Amino acid sequence: MKNVFKHFGIIAVIAIIVFATSTCADPVTNEPGKLTITNLPQGTDYIVGVFNHSGAISGMVQWMSIATQPIAVGTGTASSSMTLYSADATGNVFNQSGSFMIALYTTSMPIVVLYKTGVNFSNGGASIDYNDLVNLLQ
Repeated sequence: MKNVFKHFGIIAVIAIIVFATSTCADPVTNEPGKLTITNLPQGTDYIVGVFNHSGAISGMVQWMSIATQPIAVGTGTASSSMTLYSADATGNVFNQSGSFMIALYTTSMPIVVLYKTGVNFSNGGASIDYNDLVNLLQ
């Protein structure tokens, strides 16, 4: 009988730990590894890149040197929330904090590249408004 109570006690402690540590993150407020883009136009697929760059982009030559060095990438199918993965060999969910540039590409013709510098990430998550993005190709 003591063994039954002992096992019941162990199960109860495990259940308490599981329930205490399982919480749902708010998808709008910087869920780790998630980039949320509000007002994102529907009907197309997107690729997003995160880059360690600040300031404006002065032209296509500068952009091409930046575009080859993403620190995180992700895709989305007409979804305002995209999971970002580290662009290194690990491929883990992006979890860096700081101010980064993001670039959003459409995957259908005509290809459009939009970007925004100074996006504040916390634990790999950030939120931006689509209307704040600048068209690189104009």
